[in-house]
Amino acid sequence: MTDTARNTMILSSFRFAARSLRKHPGFALVAVGTLALGIGANTAIFSLVNTILLRPLPYPDADELVWINSAAPQRGVTDEPVSYPDFLDWQRLSTTFIAMGAYADRRFYLTEGEWPERVSGALISPEVLATLGVEPRHGRAFQPEEGRPGGARVALIGYALWQRRFGADPELIGRRLSINGERYVVIGIMPPRFHFPEYADLWLPLVRDASSPRDRGELSVVARLRPGSTLEHARTEMNEIARRLESEHPVTNAGKGVVLMPLRQYYVGDTGLAALVLLLATGLLLLIVCTNLSNLLLARAVSRQREIGLMLAIGASRGRVIQQLLAESTLLALLGAVPGVGLAVWGLKLLVRSIPVELPFWVDFGLDLRVLAFVLATAVATGVIFGLVPALQTSRPDLAYALKAGGAQSPGVRRRLTSALVVAEVGVALLILIVAGLMVRGFLALQQIDPGFRAQGVLTARISPLQSAVEGQYSLPHEQRLLQQRVVAAVAASAPGAQATTASRLPIYPGRLRRFSIEGQVFSDADDGPSALLNSIGSDYFEILGIPLRAGRFFDEHDDERAAPRAVVNETLARRYWPAGDAIGQRIKLGGWNEDLPLVEVVGVVEDVRQRGLDVGPLPEIYVPFAQRPGPVFTLFVRSSLPPEELSAAIRDAVRAVDPLLPVDAVKSLDAALRESLWQPSIYSWLLGIMAIIGLVLAASGVYGIVSYSVGQRNQEIGIRMALGASQRDVLRLVVGQAIVNVAIGVILGVAGAVALSGVFGSVLVGFAPFEPFLPSLLIAGFLLLAALAAFSPARRATSIEPVDTLRVE
Repeated sequence: MTDTARNTMILSSFRFAARSLRKHPGFALVAVGTLALGIGANTAIFSLVNTILLRPLPYPDADELVWINSAAPQRGVTDEPVSYPDFLDWQRLSTTFIAMGAYADRRFYLTEGEWPERVSGALISPEVLATLGVEPRHGRAFQPEEGRPGGARVALIGYALWQRRFGADPELIGRRLSINGERYVVIGIMPPRFHFPEYADLWLPLVRDASSPRDRGELSVVARLRPGSTLEHARTEMNEIARRLESEHPVTNAGKGVVLMPLRQYYVGDTGLAALVLLLATGLLLLIVCTNLSNLLLARAVSRQREIGLMLAIGASRGRVIQQLLAESTLLALLGAVPGVGLAVWGLKLLVRSIPVELPFWVDFGLDLRVLAFVLATAVATGVIFGLVPALQTSRPDLAYALKAGGAQSPGVRRRLTSALVVAEVGVALLILIVAGLMVRGFLALQQIDPGFRAQGVLTARISPLQSAVEGQYSLPHEQRLLQQRVVAAVAASAPGAQATTASRLPIYPGRLRRFSIEGQVFSDADDGPSALLNSIGSDYFEILGIPLRAGRFFDEHDDERAAPRAVVNETLARRYWPAGDAIGQRIKLGGWNEDLPLVEVVGVVEDVRQRGLDVGPLPEIYVPFAQRPGPVFTLFVRSSLPPEELSAAIRDAVRAVDPLLPVDAVKSLDAALRESLWQPSIYSWLLGIMAIIGLVLAASGVYGIVSYSVGQRNQEIGIRMALGASQRDVLRLVVGQAIVNVAIGVILGVAGAVALSGVFGSVLVGFAPFEPFLPSLLIAGFLLLAALAAFSPARRATSIEPVDTLRVE
């Protein structure tokens, strides 16, 4: 057969399939709607996979970009910031990279114009843009001399910031802007959609020199592989460089290693694995759709047996009949793909709106050619999968039997086949249900964990005194101390019964670990000494946030700049370094023991706060009085009975009364910050829960359909049983019992699958609860009850069969 003839035959099959489906709109509507759910869910999740794992980052030859940081394996530190001298040595000694640049995330305050604005940005070395392969859209990039001490104060502006804040003013280049209270000349506008790091929209030169402390890391590094080099070559070379620096600088670099990974992997983290696991779940859902529709097609084949028998009788080959039937199933799948894509787009919009954190600039869940190709491939594969078994079974009838009016071939074979499909459908549906149940259970359990502080009724706001519009103001510690006192007093007086305090950070976000040393304790160079989080807090921070005292005392108004340095530590730190319980009175230094730093006395031990999230244990933490260690930026905490909107307005008014140009941003409730830390398990729970509900409905409809089909095929058998004395209860028990047997087999397979896959899901999805028998037992019981209810209605119809009517010979 020529290609032309073959194509003509295929088109003819699809035209005939379309006419056939028009004659049965009810069947077509149910099939298309079911397929839309399955294909839509798979398309939505594949869009996540495509964005996270497949679509290149928006940099030229992005697969050559590598992210590099320091590491300290002996201390269990997988990555930590790089010091500037180490970066210079890496840059000088490495040969596997064609370019290498350093950067540090920053938040800048742009005070040009009518209002101050907090802008995400970065300090970048002049090599960063060349490493990324990006040039400014307008103007020029940083020059090497602008990264040295004494270099010109220049800035690069992001395209979105240029459009939004400056109205795309072409004269912006060359203008001076006030950034963090200092004047910078704009030298360039970056291209649209360029951000680096992920959210940056404003860049200043990284100004350091080789004399910077080698043991004070603050940078991350991005590099581009040289043509012909591989990641493994680079990793081997960088480890050799780390060992060389360790021998040359044993005091600062002992035990210090290097971690490097593709830039995409650094951006994505474990999210890519989570997307793949969710794609597996939607694939299982699509399998339920396929089995459900296979049963629909097998049931429909009963009414088409005469039609197919005629096709075979007049000379059509079995292959031609299979082709015709597959054309129908494929056409159904293609029709289902159209609303499926619409459901995917709608679902992705809902998903994006439900994520409470800012998404990186490169995350775009739009449909590209790769996603559309996936939709087409999924539709065709689905049509073939759910259509093949019915096509093979239906295309080999007994012609003499099939040509009789209403004839049907091999009802016993078909009954066994449909039963097998229901077993598979039930098993997969229960598997998804159990997995979703474990995810929801884990999420609910996380919500019950005590974070270590009382979040209800507390509003937080970020105050940045160093970034005031008045240049040079609040740059000195005593100015920052005075401002903090004035802001706290003004805010506390702004609302009846309000309590206000400050800290250098929110309790739910960890920040960077800082090294400290302990009087009387010696640590090896390889161990690099103890480390902890550091938080500068107001004197009533613990009381307002409800953090309990375990030993000693809280800070009070006497712990000011005139008093001896004091600290409060959390229980994790106290147990780790003073296991005998004698933390009170111990003395530490907030740095190396040999450094010229004051001794700090531990005066209290407080209960742990879960800084890294509710699913992770606490880190060691040191609290110091803000009065003794003020900072350029602090977070305000206000407890009040006022609604958040009113309290937010009161806070802004109170701060404006202190300084009209003082930036106030990131205003949110502490409850909201706590919820944001749980956004991943929340999203996973919703997605898996929706899949489980769809699978449950499809499985129940499958049980209903197979029992209805079975009753229709066994009219004569049931009539004979009733004629021989079987009661309606016996018939009901027979029909429902056989359905429950199929369901029970599916339940066994589903539980086995859930046990096997729960470890996979649990290792990837944050908050996934471990498998235990209680919850699956409840779900199984509910599933069996639903299956019995689904089987009851058609079984009830079987009891109304009249034996005399069914015993008539056709």
